[in-house]
Amino acid sequence: MNNAATGKPLALTDACSLAGAGFAAPGLVNASGLSTQFPVFQPRFGLTYTVTPDTVVRASYGRYTQAANAAFQQYNFLQQDSIDAPGGLGPAFYKFGFRSPTHPIKPEVSNNYDFSLEHHFKGTDVSFKLTPFYRYTQNQVQNFYLDQASGFASGLNADRLTARGVELQLNKGDFGRDGFCGSVELHVHECVRAV
Repeated sequence: MNNAATGKPLALTDACSLAGAGFAAPGLVNASGLSTQFPVFQPRFGLTYTVTPDTVVRASYGRYTQAANAAFQQYNFLQQDSIDAPGGLGPAFYKFGFRSPTHPIKPEVSNNYDFSLEHHFKGTDVSFKLTPFYRYTQNQVQNFYLDQASGFASGLNADRLTARGVELQLNKGDFGRDGFCGSVELHVHECVRAV
């Protein structure tokens, strides 16, 4: 970037306003010890209904959270050369709107719904379980490289994800007794990512 008046390159210590109208300092706040909190209500419900001694229906709903990696939440900007140095962390985060060492990365929140039908075939040791499910995730954290050469990465809330599908489990035998037993599972899933 050049000085608007002289045309010469700006030094790292020059004010951004010397580059001309529309250029200003990024307003970096170099304060450590800031904290963020993200309280999330996480209800969970489950229902079971026995249709017959050989057939059971189950349904459940749960809201779950996963905190973002702590390494993505706070960065050490107190090093003398790290804030505005060309290879420093400060400039790497300007484009994402971060102006302090603390980055409020929200936890991923998933709403999970499932229903299952379990049936034992009378007079046999064969049973099955059929489970359709649906999961909607908000604030999914997307990892990205800050520096590919060193492998240094961070993460940002970037996506929403919808996953749905059906799972089928077939059982033969009794795992609690001697003799042959086995289980086979089939999973059909679809994931749709929205940015």
